[in-house]
Amino acid sequence: MWWKMRHFPRRLCDMLVVSVLATLAMAPISGWSQGIEGASERYRFEPGDKVIYEADLVHCPVGEFLSEWRILRGGYECARFADRIWIRPLEHGTTLALLLPEPLPEEFSIEFVIHAFPAGNPRLELALHPDSIIPAVEASDAYAAGRDQLVAITLPADGEAIFAAKDRPAGNLAGRADFRTRLAPGRDHAIAVELRRGQIRFFVDGVRVGHRPLRPGAPIRVMTMRFLRSFDVPQPFADAPVLVGGIRIAAYGNEEAAPEAEADLIRALGAEQTAEGLKVTLAEAILFDLGRWDLKPEAGPVLDRLARLARLRQGEVLVEGHTDDLGSESFNRVLSELRAHVVALALARRGVDPARIIARGWGEARPLVPNTSDENRARNRRVEVILRKPQ
Repeated sequence: MWWKMRHFPRRLCDMLVVSVLATLAMAPISGWSQGIEGASERYRFEPGDKVIYEADLVHCPVGEFLSEWRILRGGYECARFADRIWIRPLEHGTTLALLLPEPLPEEFSIEFVIHAFPAGNPRLELALHPDSIIPAVEASDAYAAGRDQLVAITLPADGEAIFAAKDRPAGNLAGRADFRTRLAPGRDHAIAVELRRGQIRFFVDGVRVGHRPLRPGAPIRVMTMRFLRSFDVPQPFADAPVLVGGIRIAAYGNEEAAPEAEADLIRALGAEQTAEGLKVTLAEAILFDLGRWDLKPEAGPVLDRLARLARLRQGEVLVEGHTDDLGSESFNRVLSELRAHVVALALARRGVDPARIIARGWGEARPLVPNTSDENRARNRRVEVILRKPQ
């Protein structure tokens, strides 16, 4: 229908605007994807910038040890696999401990890489402890790793990885599961932990799997690793364990700013501050098919964010439609008006006070760039939403 409108008289076009808007006002919101967006979709691991400890595996000769790691039980060695050097446990129950020279600061990051072989479903149990277990570590007590745990991570070759944390030292946290995620066997996995702003955050392969409040009741001074196997298989343990590499512990030089809801939405929408107010430019391709005024299903998430941002502000919401120069001037003005009113209606149905919204169409009168190419015309086909400051 839209191409026939190019030659409609102005009066008929105005009547069509009213008819279309009346129909849309009664239609339910359907088919619009309103995907949930939270920490795991938005935030990524940021390592600390002040190194506290970094395992020098690159310079560890194959078959040798890292002097700073104490062996509480079993044995391990530096071993080469897939062109990198790893910590390789040699038997079931191998337990290692790292005593840090100073307690970890209030904010820190830990990162390492594992590679788990599937035979026997081996697993790594890594934990952070206060200095209360240092006497047991110095006495080579093999059970020290299970005591006074503040943070515990269990990483099996095949099954659910488990992450847990507690403010007070609480014996063994291995049975506690604050967060779970499944690891694929036979491949490398990057594991990371952040403690920032009183929150501990766990990451696997760059994706946050969970976060919770944590303010350790005692300074963290010890890291332990215990290597186990879930069931016996003919293959020797040392031939198919969990390998560990790339261990790095670091502090943060700067405090992390608490996220602000408005700043978060401004960044996501690419909004810019102008003399008129905060402007969000929505390209035609985001909202509409060429020459049409009915919203595309994939426009939903963008409009959700835009409505949330508008609800955080108190001023007028100016919605302006724009087109390129193809077609008649009257058609382009009506199309731009239709699009502006459709977006305005979508915002109102998402909780923005209709009394605040002003919708209008400029047609081809206000191009961003000259209509001299297909690329420029695509830029000019847009809807601009301006969030004005309260008067």
